[in-house]
Amino acid sequence: MTTALLALALLSVKFQGPAQELLDLSEDEQWVLARDRHVANCKTKKGGCQFSSLSVYEAATGKQVATWEGEEDTYLATARFLPGNSIQAAFSKPRAGTTLLQWDWKAGAKAQTTQLSPKSLSPHCILDNTGAILADWDKFEVIRGDTTTALPATTIKIRLHLDLEFDCRHWLHGSSILAPNPKPITGLSWMNLDGSPAIPCTTPTGRIHNYAISDDGTLLAIITGQAGPADDESGVMGPDYKVFLEVREATPNCKLLRRLELSFPEQPKRDRPLLAPKNAYWANARLRSDFAKPIAISPDNQTIALGYGIRTDGIYSDSIAHFALYSLETGKRLGAVTADRFKNNAIVSLFKYSENVVTGSAPLGQTLRFTRDGKTLYGSSNRLYRWPIAEFTEP
Repeated sequence: MTTALLALALLSVKFQGPAQELLDLSEDEQWVLARDRHVANCKTKKGGCQFSSLSVYEAATGKQVATWEGEEDTYLATARFLPGNSIQAAFSKPRAGTTLLQWDWKAGAKAQTTQLSPKSLSPHCILDNTGAILADWDKFEVIRGDTTTALPATTIKIRLHLDLEFDCRHWLHGSSILAPNPKPITGLSWMNLDGSPAIPCTTPTGRIHNYAISDDGTLLAIITGQAGPADDESGVMGPDYKVFLEVREATPNCKLLRRLELSFPEQPKRDRPLLAPKNAYWANARLRSDFAKPIAISPDNQTIALGYGIRTDGIYSDSIAHFALYSLETGKRLGAVTADRFKNNAIVSLFKYSENVVTGSAPLGQTLRFTRDGKTLYGSSNRLYRWPIAEFTEP
């Protein structure tokens, strides 16, 4: 291990730069890839436009070393490092379809683009140098070069649940992808990328929050939840809401190995707005909509990392992002770190409670990445983070 990488494993870092949502960690673990998506004034017309950018950071220092800026109305869906640390990305534009981008940033080369599809489907997963998975509410297509395979999403009642963006490292397994059933997610099936019939995997008890396949392709971890009598708000997990970890074999029949209940130190309690005490709500509670939004299995298949948000108590009812580690063998909570805060509207909090205006989500990125030695975890909240596993502690 180099001196820089040794120092990297011992220090936590908040990266500084315009792109703050983690996408990938390079194979040599020297570079971090992140994206930024925001709305700003259009450059060629009136009104607001979607802008996207990619940034590369040096992992050891957090220094930004390269940036790609998309045109207005560019929606950058996903990107990854290729061998040699060049970058491949997929983005879409209105009336322009889906485009695959190749960017050799280390050579200082200009990014090259190739249109994948003229359709307005969203790119969700890059498969190889010429391929990607595109999806919409009722369509699911695999495009490789000049070949398009429309997967039988409507006939087998499998489709992408768009609340969950694809993470290729977590859902792909050989020539299949583990896809969720229609919303609300009630089960999973292996969808073959060649368009052949899907194979049912499992229908766990309760709601599926997220799931991941281990890097070696042997284990499947599913995070599920079950509401109880006191869970009367759709936006949060009340005191009776139970969370389970299902550990299964990543095989066609998804054999169940163990089902473990996960514990959390936060204790939900009823709170009331200062100037509207009749509008009681659950405070200090886990937010349901983005629970386990980012998830990752450690390289040794011993630990699972997940992110979740907590609605705070007190006057403003902000939300705070948390990242926790659990044992895949016992379900024991191993530790957690706290990231960034989403501040709620103070006036609304003081006068009136509503699920639509009181914080319903926390600043959680879509991706978590362990280093190969399992001693460091990368993630994102309002910014990029690198945490040594030793920092994950309990109060």
